[in-house]
Amino acid sequence: MSTVHETEDPVALIADHQSMGVLLPEAIKDPVDLVVLCDRARRNFSERKFLVLRLEGSDVVTIRAFENKGDVPGGAEILGHVTLVQIPWLPSMQKKKSGFMEEDTLFN
Repeated sequence: MSTVHETEDPVALIADHQSMGVLLPEAIKDPVDLVVLCDRARRNFSERKFLVLRLEGSDVVTIRAFENKGDVPGGAEILGHVTLVQIPWLPSMQKKKSGFMEEDTLFN
């Protein structure tokens, strides 16, 4: 299951791009909020999939991916899998030139 349609028990989280390791253009210095859709029905380990975890002794939710099950911190509880990460459109993502004078904001 890897599509939004197949998500059985969805929940949306807000996470900043820096905490998730999402690369954005260098012009963006401040943290950008991302919408993270998670499926709470999937509580098993999967290699190289982003998991939503509660670490032992903490109430903070952590999102990370692991190469193998042995890399998961001891006592961590898998709360779900990440299904989708939505990055908002930001002005620095605007295309600079399309090659068509009628479309380019550089010529207006």
